[in-house]
Amino acid sequence: MAARLAHPALGGALAALAGVGLAVAALALTILDRDSPPPLALAGLSPAWSLAAGAAVQSVGLTTLSTVAGVVLWRQPKSRFSWVIAPTVLVVATDVFTAEYAVHGLVVEPGSLPLADAAAWSQKVWPELKQWVRSLRSFCFLTEASSHPAGGSYSVRPRS
Repeated sequence: MAARLAHPALGGALAALAGVGLAVAALALTILDRDSPPPLALAGLSPAWSLAAGAAVQSVGLTTLSTVAGVVLWRQPKSRFSWVIAPTVLVVATDVFTAEYAVHGLVVEPGSLPLADAAAWSQKVWPELKQWVRSLRSFCFLTEASSHPAGGSYSVRPRS
């Protein structure tokens, strides 16, 4: 990729902190909205336990993915994979946060949060953006696989 970070650790840390921050903010909004019923109750669980289980899995998953994306971006800053996984995780984390933001600002306490209607509108846009990111990710993986079909990278051997 054309972009090159002067300090790859900074890029990795920013990606990880952004994803973890959005996950924690979404968890905080979910806890504030605990009295509202979840959109889908899990089979065999009460609505309260469904909300708790969903929030726990979502928070742990986003935190883990964000941390892994940050470490990959830090350790392999030139890899196409690192430049695809970091934006993918940030798009997913932003999607989760805007969903919780819209629920709190429009359903639980209407008018309490600014731009809650824009967050709700973005829920129509995110699926298209996620599809675009998924297509970009597939393109990068196919490009990487086709440039290294034997599984190793090509290198110029010194002539003796």
